[in-house]
Amino acid sequence: MDEGRACRALNAALVPLPEVYVGMRIPALAAAPVLIDGTGARTLNAELLERAARDDYHEWLSGAKAAGGCFRPIRLRGTIRNVDADTGEILSALDTQDTPDKVIYLPCGDRRASVCPPCAATYRSDTYQLIRAGLAGGKGMPASIATNPCVFATFTAPSFGPVHTRVVTSSGKVARCRPRRKANFCPHGRRISCGQRHRENDACLGEPLCPDCYDYNAAVVWNAHAPELWRRTIIGIRRRMDKLARSHGARIRVSFVKVAEFQRRGLIHFHAIFRLDGQDPLHPENTVAPPPAFNADVLADVIRQAASVTRFASVGHPIKPMGWGIAWGAQVDSRMIRLTGYGEITPATVARYLAKYATKSTESAGIPPGRITAENAAIYADPRTHQGRLIAACFGLGNHPHEASDRCPAGRTCSATAATSPPRAATTPLPCAPFARPAGTGGAAMITTTTRLS
Repeated sequence: MDEGRACRALNAALVPLPEVYVGMRIPALAAAPVLIDGTGARTLNAELLERAARDDYHEWLSGAKAAGGCFRPIRLRGTIRNVDADTGEILSALDTQDTPDKVIYLPCGDRRASVCPPCAATYRSDTYQLIRAGLAGGKGMPASIATNPCVFATFTAPSFGPVHTRVVTSSGKVARCRPRRKANFCPHGRRISCGQRHRENDACLGEPLCPDCYDYNAAVVWNAHAPELWRRTIIGIRRRMDKLARSHGARIRVSFVKVAEFQRRGLIHFHAIFRLDGQDPLHPENTVAPPPAFNADVLADVIRQAASVTRFASVGHPIKPMGWGIAWGAQVDSRMIRLTGYGEITPATVARYLAKYATKSTESAGIPPGRITAENAAIYADPRTHQGRLIAACFGLGNHPHEASDRCPAGRTCSATAATSPPRAATTPLPCAPFARPAGTGGAAMITTTTRLS
């Protein structure tokens, strides 16, 4: 046995856990089984030592590298043949039965850092490069778009009850949570004030001061309708800009990229970059600068106006016959982006910010990233926790019989049925730039591939 090689393989694997796993309840790395061989009893240490001592170690390593360190690689079984297109001669063939593990490994491509940090890191890097190209040029985009007006906007959910918060002032001082001169109490006898200066990792952040006063039903219905609210807001922004452009005899186009993030209180908010482009009448496919009158201030004003007036009501429910009102919260922040760095934020900064949140899921809200179904809902719907009450509200509203037939005008289920599956943080590409999203999830598949060479 080559002990030196075994020790090097072992040391390479015993690395600190990624930051996303800190504080999460997962098995220790050294106790996690990594190979599927039917025993199920050996740990990572034993697997590595045995693997490094085998004669086919280097062959296995070259195949394993194709997964890029994926935590749950896809395992393909079958045969790959390269065939000459003219003669039909088989030039080469690979049968997975001839490989060390009888499979070919591919990365799962999951963008969620809580599920697969290596694949999420690849996704995050690709996302950054594409967003950066959409702001500063490159990757098929002209460098001239760097001077086009850009705005970074944040859309938040409304309040459904007071929660513990942490606000840092412009001077860097942490403000008190919810100070009150007089002690106020809710109808349930709980104090609705908090004079604490919370730390960043305080467990109470995002939790309501009174869970019984908090409107959980309205919160989960708002989450379910957030994508529709976003769609209507974009329509409103484009209509307002088109109307303004017609009054100036110009043609413009609004492009955007956005990510959704779960706040600690369990509600979604959106971060988006908007870019304003002009349109060349002779070559509409070209991206040119808009007229001078259409600057970032104009775009920011239009975004705020559209966000403030976009609202609608969900379909009725037995506990809310007139439906719930769906609108944005009061905090809609719009800031300019400048390539020179003299503006409020730069393209590199905002691209990194959006790329970071493109790999987040529900873990920031204290909810596991896996699917919650009727079979396992009882495990997570703990009425003693804020997250448990949100999950219980989803199933309580969604299980009503009227949900089978009620649909919104857009064709989507328009009540809490959709809330039983919280929306995933996803990106919307800049229409003018390519945006290749890593695809796929973990699992196993059979392959029989024939590549014809001409």
